[in-house]
Amino acid sequence: MYITSLLRRAVLACALLSAACSETPIVRTGPPQQRLVARTYDVSVADARKRILDAFAVRPAPLPPPYDRFMAIELVSPNYPPDWIGTFVDPGDFLADYRTLPAADRANDLLLREPTGDVYWPSEYVLAGDRSQPVKFNCGFIVHFASREPSVTEIRVHEMAPTVWVGEHWAVSKHGPGFGRYHDIRAVEPTVADRFRTLDVLDRVLVSGR
Repeated sequence: MYITSLLRRAVLACALLSAACSETPIVRTGPPQQRLVARTYDVSVADARKRILDAFAVRPAPLPPPYDRFMAIELVSPNYPPDWIGTFVDPGDFLADYRTLPAADRANDLLLREPTGDVYWPSEYVLAGDRSQPVKFNCGFIVHFASREPSVTEIRVHEMAPTVWVGEHWAVSKHGPGFGRYHDIRAVEPTVADRFRTLDVLDRVLVSGR
């Protein structure tokens, strides 16, 4: 009986190790990947920035989810020093061009994000074995302003720390011995549709009559 019990425990341990080492495969669907997503507006950088800050602070008009949970953050010191973006994981190196911009060119930029980091929504990532099943997605959106003329501004949208929450998985605890079930959260490449959807939200703020 004792040997049988040991065998059962060994089999269970092997099963848990196998589950811990395996990952549910996911894929990104939707438009082909794009490194740059941008739109041009007939408004100055200062005016565009103020309107966006007001829209996410005062909220004169309702914003669609998940943007109704977002806040607009000014990317200024001390909370956001010039090299702040370098601390984030960036699969595919999609923020490389943004990181190399001079600090002065990023001085007016804003970050749109949900403050708790616990709000997820369906996006382009789905289960590889069943593409009708989306996985939960989360990121922040960097709004970069580039002046093209005194009253013309190009706005580029970058995703900060895009992640997916695939579900739960067995794993060895990082904070002590033993197995447990943990959130299966992974860093992924940015989406395309969500960046364009962010520009659509900004259209409501920056384009009269929308």
